[in-house]
Amino acid sequence: MYPSSDPPEISGCTAVANLPGPLAIAQVWTRYEKRCAYDISAAGIPYYLPMLAVRWRSPCGKWRRENRLVMPGYIVLGSKLLAGGYADECTPSLAIEACGRKIVRLILAVNQDRLRRDLISMEKNLTAGYVRWEGLLELGAHVRVTAGALLGCEGVVMALDRERRVAKLGGALMGSITEVSTENLEVA
Repeated sequence: MYPSSDPPEISGCTAVANLPGPLAIAQVWTRYEKRCAYDISAAGIPYYLPMLAVRWRSPCGKWRRENRLVMPGYIVLGSKLLAGGYADECTPSLAIEACGRKIVRLILAVNQDRLRRDLISMEKNLTAGYVRWEGLLELGAHVRVTAGALLGCEGVVMALDRERRVAKLGGALMGSITEVSTENLEVA
């Protein structure tokens, strides 16, 4: 069973370089990634769930911290090691048994070396702080203003100027189009 109100403990997350054997990618239901990671960890299967620590301002003006998933809907699975150091070939089936119907499908990578190299590169960039969370800010996205005079207002992105870091919102203030800094927006 899961802890009562706390999110599942995901401290068993392994660094990509330490994942044994061939890698598989489990596609899971959206918003069930941490629960699946908890179940996979309980089954003794090594996994990698890339997360990024972000700060954001709540509608009441308080700064909050949380870990956001870098690859929503996906968990990278390593192979369970057997006695003698050999990789278990039935690890994907063990993961499906552990998570039940929350795993939509398993993707077995053909080019293992390239997948591992790309994941290690992503992990290095995350730990070095080169990655900045901007959410899915794009044209037509429904967003909420998190700071300034329009705090708490919601609107739709009508235009986006990434160089000036400004977005034009429609409907944020009585249906008019308003310019807002992209740093003060979050995807609603």
